[in-house]
Formats: sequence, C-alpha cells, structure tokens
Amino acid sequence: MSGLGAPLHVHLHDGHPLHPGLSDHRGFLTRMPVPFARSGRFSLEPLCGPSGLAGIVGEIRRAAGRTAATMTLEIHQGLDRLSVFHAADLFPHWRDLTNAERMNAWLAELARNADLVRAVLAEKAQDAAASRPRPLTSPPCVAAAAGRFPGHLGAHVHDSSHPTATKLVIVFGFATAAQLAAWEASTERAEWLERADQLSEGGQRTQTVENFAALFATPG
Repeated sequence: MSGLGAPLHVHLHDGHPLHPGLSDHRGFLTRMPVPFARSGRFSLEPLCGPSGLAGIVGEIRRAAGRTAATMTLEIHQGLDRLSVFHAADLFPHWRDLTNAERMNAWLAELARNADLVRAVLAEKAQDAAASRPRPLTSPPCVAAAAGRFPGHLGAHVHDSSHPTATKLVIVFGFATAAQLAAWEASTERAEWLERADQLSEGGQRTQTVENFAALFATPG
C-alpha cells in the first residue's frame, strides 16, 4: 500500500499463546504469569515486547517513506482492576468500584503503551540510520531490584504533579502474598526506601491491594 503512495494505518497489539481466552490484543509490556521461574522471573515476556515494537515501528517508518503513516493501539479491556484511591473524591456515592477500577486499569495500560510507542518513535527519529532497532533500556532502579525476587510480575510508576508538590506512586505486582512479603522484608527494599527518604518530603505510605497481580498479566 505504501508503495502505491496510499496512506498507511497500522493496528498495534501484542500477546502470548498461553494467555487464557483471547491470546492477542494485549499490551507490549504485559507479561504472562507462570508457576515456574524463567531467567529469574515467574512470568514470560510477550511475543514482541518493547524491542519487537521497536522493530515494527522501524519497519513502518521504512516502508512508509514519505507517505503518511498512522498507528492505533488496539488493546482490549480485561478484568483486571487498578485502585482509584488517588481520585476517591470522585466516587463518594459508589458502593461498588469494580467498573471504575477496571476502566482505570485499562486506561493506565493504554497510557503505558502509548508512552512506549512515543519513546520508540523518538528513538527512531534520533537514530534513523541505525541498521537494526535497539531495545529500550532503563537505568537500575527499585523496580529492577524487585524484579529479581521470585513471583515478581512487574511494576507501574504513576506521578501526578501540581505547582507546589509532586507525588510519585510505584505499584509492584507479585504472584502471591508470601512473595510480596519477602520483597517488603528485604534489605534491597530497605536500602531503596532510605534513598527515597533523602530525596522526598512528607514520608512514605504503603498500601496493599488483593487480587492485583492481574494488572500485570492482562491489559496498569
């Protein structure tokens, strides 16, 4: 189509054949939880992942050339939930927050994948002459430290800023409560909390949510 000079539009989604039900139309950051360890983690990467997305976007850019190309993230909503504690004042009359938390989880997943696509596009724009796509990397952080613990399913980072202060929320997912407790009692976590104390004001707050692991298994 691009060779004919026609506008090119592509739907982007990832998946894994082990996912129950619809195995595709999932995010590029969604891992598949499994009851065994692989590379130190109890979850499997999606078929494409961030590096595969970089290759797809690179091929779209190459094929489209000067032709207009657009992309849509086609990620279906799942049954996972994400707490709306940061916007609880919007739901004072709701007795059941299920739908709100499911929509919140879906929007968070879409936002994370949209940020990933934008990062890939920016990377490609900075290095259009690269012979092959480079996987996205990130510096060592508390999420990487948690990733070395059994049962770790992933992490979400949410920040909300206003003129006078910045609040940072980091959400960790673990397969079982016992594996989460092992991370919370670890020296590694204590060291990262000590570092955070040196860079923050007002102290820290921890909240545990049950049945939260699905956020990292299906489209946070």
